[in-house]
Amino acid sequence: MSERRRSCSSTAENDVHQRNNNLNGVHQQQQTNTTSSGVNSRNNIGSSRSGKSSRNSGLGMRRSRPSLAIKAVNFSTLWESLERDLWKILCDPLKAKLTHDIEQLHNIVYKLSTCQCYELPDQTLLALNPHATVIPQEGDIQPYTLYFMFKKLISRFIQEELIGKRLKDLRGIAMLKQYSECWKNFVISCEFINKVFHYLNTDWINDMECKRKTNRQSYSSTFSDKNTTSLLNLKLIKHFSESNHVCHTRTTCYLLWRELFFERCDSNSQKNIQDIVNIDRHFYSTSSKESPRTQDLDENSPLLEEVVYFDKYLLYHTILQEIEKDRNVHSPMRSKSQLSSSVDEYYPILKSVIRSLVDLSLDIEEDYYFNVKYLHLISMDGFNSRLQPFIGDYYNSLFSEVQNDHCKGGSKKRVAYYPLFYTIDFERFLLQKTVEYYTNEVSSLISELLISSDKAVLTYIKHTLTRIEQESNKIILHYINASSKDVLTKICVDIFVEGMNIDVSDIVERSPRTMPPTQSMSSSKDFLFSEIDHWMNDVERFKQELELLFKVIMKSSRKNAFNVLSSKLRDKVLMDISNELKSKFENCAEDDIDSILFIEIFIENYLKFGSIVKNIFGGNFDLNVTKDKAFKEIFNNPPVFQTNPSIRSAESLARYTNHLLKATSKTSLPASSLDDYNFEDGLDRCVMICTLLNDMDVFVQFYKVFLSRRLLIFSSESDTSQEEIELSMINKLKKVCPFSHIYKIQTMINDLDVARSLNEQFKQHENEKSSSTNSHKIYLSCTVLTRGYWPLQVSSLTSPSKNNKFVVPHMLVDRMNDFSKFYANLHSGRHLTWLNILSKGVVRGHFMNSSSPYYDFNVSMVQLALLLPFNKRHGSSSESTSEDVSTIKWTVQQLMDETGLDFDEFVQVFTPLHSLKLFDVEHLTGNTLYQTSIVRVNENFKSKKNKIALFQYTVKQYNEAGRDHPLNDKIYSQIQEDRRYVIQAAIVRILKSRKLIEHKQLVNLLLTQLSPTFKPTTVDIKRAIDSLLQQEYMKRVNEDSSWYQYLA
Repeated sequence: MSERRRSCSSTAENDVHQRNNNLNGVHQQQQTNTTSSGVNSRNNIGSSRSGKSSRNSGLGMRRSRPSLAIKAVNFSTLWESLERDLWKILCDPLKAKLTHDIEQLHNIVYKLSTCQCYELPDQTLLALNPHATVIPQEGDIQPYTLYFMFKKLISRFIQEELIGKRLKDLRGIAMLKQYSECWKNFVISCEFINKVFHYLNTDWINDMECKRKTNRQSYSSTFSDKNTTSLLNLKLIKHFSESNHVCHTRTTCYLLWRELFFERCDSNSQKNIQDIVNIDRHFYSTSSKESPRTQDLDENSPLLEEVVYFDKYLLYHTILQEIEKDRNVHSPMRSKSQLSSSVDEYYPILKSVIRSLVDLSLDIEEDYYFNVKYLHLISMDGFNSRLQPFIGDYYNSLFSEVQNDHCKGGSKKRVAYYPLFYTIDFERFLLQKTVEYYTNEVSSLISELLISSDKAVLTYIKHTLTRIEQESNKIILHYINASSKDVLTKICVDIFVEGMNIDVSDIVERSPRTMPPTQSMSSSKDFLFSEIDHWMNDVERFKQELELLFKVIMKSSRKNAFNVLSSKLRDKVLMDISNELKSKFENCAEDDIDSILFIEIFIENYLKFGSIVKNIFGGNFDLNVTKDKAFKEIFNNPPVFQTNPSIRSAESLARYTNHLLKATSKTSLPASSLDDYNFEDGLDRCVMICTLLNDMDVFVQFYKVFLSRRLLIFSSESDTSQEEIELSMINKLKKVCPFSHIYKIQTMINDLDVARSLNEQFKQHENEKSSSTNSHKIYLSCTVLTRGYWPLQVSSLTSPSKNNKFVVPHMLVDRMNDFSKFYANLHSGRHLTWLNILSKGVVRGHFMNSSSPYYDFNVSMVQLALLLPFNKRHGSSSESTSEDVSTIKWTVQQLMDETGLDFDEFVQVFTPLHSLKLFDVEHLTGNTLYQTSIVRVNENFKSKKNKIALFQYTVKQYNEAGRDHPLNDKIYSQIQEDRRYVIQAAIVRILKSRKLIEHKQLVNLLLTQLSPTFKPTTVDIKRAIDSLLQQEYMKRVNEDSSWYQYLA
C-alpha cells in the first residue's frame, strides 16, 4: 500500500492494531489458517518488491516495506465517521461541510469491505441482516454488514428527515415544491454516495448480482404461476429493505425512496389491494392537518420500531388537480382572453415530481419490486378489471410484453419505453381521471351544442381536433412523460370520436332539437355522424365539414368510426346510382335500355365519387376500396336489369366501347362536348369500368364481335388509323383482362398486318407475269383471317342464300382462283374458305344524263353481283356499248337466276340500291316488288358525293341491332359453351397438381382461378365434374364420396 494511503489512517486505527497484538494466540492461529492462501500470494509480491528496496539501501531515506496482510479495523468507529458525513450530504448536498474528503471516505468504505472488522454493531441488530447467512462474528470481513448499515442509514434519513420533518403537514402546491426540492437533493446525494461506495459496487455487489442472475431462472419459475399465488401470500413478499436483494448503491437509494414514499403507503392503508384503483378513497382533505401516519413493523423487520410513511395518494391527487386546472385553462370552449397563465409557474415543479416517478422506474433486471410484486400477483387481475376496457387493453398488452421480456432475460432498453413504476403506480390514476374528465366534457359539450348552436357537429369536430392536438403534441401537460402521450391521445380519441364510455341518449331526449326518426343517437360517435348524410348530398357546399370530419376520424386507431364513414360512403354510392338509373329508364323495357347512357351514368358517378375520395378524404386507400366495391356491387346487379344483370352490364360496356372506337363515333358525340372530349380519356374510362366486371368473358366476347365489325366493315384498307386506335385500346385492356382473352384479340389485329404483307407479295407476283391480259385484270386485295380467333359464323358468311346457290360474278372467280393458287404455294396444307358476305369492292358507274362523269360505289359482293348484269343484255355473253346500256332491262326473276338469290334475299339487297334511285322499276305497286317487275339503270342518277358507300347496309347480321337480335343469342350460346370447357380445363389442372382432392377444396380453388374471368355457379361446377367423371378424367375415391382422384 502506498505511503499516501497509510497516512490517511486515523488514531483509532493504530489503537486497533495495538489491541490486535494482545489477542488470544488460538484465535490468531485460526484466522491465519483461514487466510493463508491470500497471505502467501501477497508475500510473493512483497518479496519481489523487497529485492528492489535492497538495491536502494544506500539512500538516506529508505522506503519501508509495505505490509500486505489483512488488517483489522474498528467497524463501529469507521462507520460512525462515514455515517456523519453521509448524513450531512443527504441533508444538504450543495452546502455540506464534511470531515473527510471523497477519497478518505472511499478509503473508509474500502477498509470496511476488505479488513477484519471488530467492534461490530449490536448482535440483535445484526441478526436482522437479510444479506448474511449467519450472524457476523468479530474478525470477519463485513461487506454485507456495511451494505446493511448503509440501507438502514438511507431508510432512517428518508423517514426521519424527509417524511417526518420536511414534508410533515404539507398540502397542495407547497407539498409538491418541497417534494421536488427533496428529490433533487436526494439525486445529487446518490451520485456522491455512489462514488464513495465505488469499491463495494464493483467488488462484492457485482459478485452478488452475478449469483442472482445465475439463479434467475429458478426464481422466475417460482413466481410465474399466478394460479398458485393468492392474496394470502402478500405477507410472504417482503419490501426491498427487508429482502436479501442486493443492488448498486444508487439503485438501492432509489428503491428505498420508492418503498418508503410509495410502497409502504399501499401496505399500511390497504387491507384489500384491489381497492387501490379509486384514488378518491385515499385522499385526505387539504384542510385536515393530521400528522403523518405510523406503521408497526413485523417482529423480524430490520427497520426502526416505528415507521413514518408518506401518503402518496395525497401527492397524486394534488398532481391530478393541477392537471385538471391545466386542461380547464386551455379548454377550446374558452376564449383567448379568458386564458390564464396561473398554471405556468407550476410547470417546473410538476415536471420534476413526475420525472422522479419515471426515474424510480428501474431496469427490470434490477427491480426486485416489479419482479415479484407487480408482475406475478394475482391481485393485478382485479386491478385490470376495475379499469375502463380500453385502458385495460393497454395494460394487459404491456404486462404481457414485459413478462415475456423478463422471462427471456430482460432488456435495458425496455425501461425507456415502459417506465413500469410510473406506469403502474401513477399513470393508471392519470388515465382514469382523464377518462372521467373528457367524459364529462363531452356530455356537457353535446348538451350545450344541441341547445344553442346551429352548426353543432362542426363545432364539436373543431373542439375535438383541438383537444387531440393538445394531448398528442403536448401543448398542455408537457410535463407528463413521453410514454403517456400516446395512451392519453388514444383515450381522448376514444371518447370524442369512438364514443366509448359515454351515453348521450338522455341528453338528446332532453334537448329541444328534433332528430330524424331513422337516426338513433346513443354515443358521441353517433352525434359525430349525425349530419354526414346532409353533407354528402351537397359535397361542394360542405367540403370543409367533410374534410374536418375525415381528419378527426383518422386520429383513431380503432377504425370503428372509420368503418361508419366507409359504410356511409357505400350507401351513398348505391343510393345515388340506383336512383339515377331508375329515373333515366323508368318506362324502358330491358331490351330498350340505351347502353351508351347506361355506362355514362356509371362513369360520371365513378368520377364524382373518385373526386370526393381524392380531394376530401385525401385519397384514402381503404375508402377507395370501399368505393370500388360499392360500384362493383351496383354495376353487376343494376336495378334496371332483372334477368342476368351481370351479363347485361358487361354487354352494355362492350357496346359503349364499340361506340367510342368506331370511325364515326366522334361525329356522333354531342356538339357541346366535341371541344372538351379527349379520346384517350374516354378509352381510359372504359378500362376503368372494366375493373368492375364480374363476367369479363362476356365483355371480351362482345368486344371481339364488335372489333371484327369495325375492322372488316367500317374501316378502309388505306386508312390505318383505326388499327392504331384498336392497338391503343388493347394495350389498355391488358391491365385488366386475362392474357388468354387479350391474346385472341391481339391475333385479330396481327392478321391484318399479315394480310397487308401478303397482298404486297401477291401484287409482286402478279407484276412478274408478262402476259398482256394482266393490265386489264381487276385489282384484288385479300385478308386472310385465322379460324377460331375471329367470332365469325363461317357457314352463314359464305353465301347469303340459305341453299348456298349464290353465284360469284365470273370476272371475279378467275382472280380468286389466282390468289388461292398463290396462297397454296406459300402455305401447303392450308384451306381457304371465301367469306363472300364480308367481301366488298369498288365499282365505277357512268350515267348518260348525270352532271358527274362517274360515280364510285363501295358495294358488297352480293351488290356487285346485282350491278354487273346491267353491263350486258340478258342472254348475251359480251358487254354492251354505252349507247346500248340505256336499253338494258332485267326482270327481277332474271336477276334472281343470274345471282342465285331467292326473292326475300333479293329484296334485302335491292332495297338500298332502289332507295338511292340507282334503278328505275316498272310494274311496282307502292313499295312492293314482284318477280315480274322490270329493272333498268336510272340514267338521270344524281348525287352530291362521287363516292357512295353501300356495303354496310347489306350485311344485316353486323348492323347495329338491339339485344333481341338473333346474333346475341348465338353469342350467349358461345359464351356458355366456352365457360363449360374453361371449367373442365381448370378442374383437370387442379387434379393434375393435387392428384387427390376433397370437393370443397376443389370448389374453392376453382373459384379462385376463375374469378378474374367469371364466377361459375354451383350447377356449372357440378355439370363439369359429372362430365369429367363420364370421360374418366377423374374418379371418386369411394362411392358417394366427396374425394376425387385424378386418372392419368
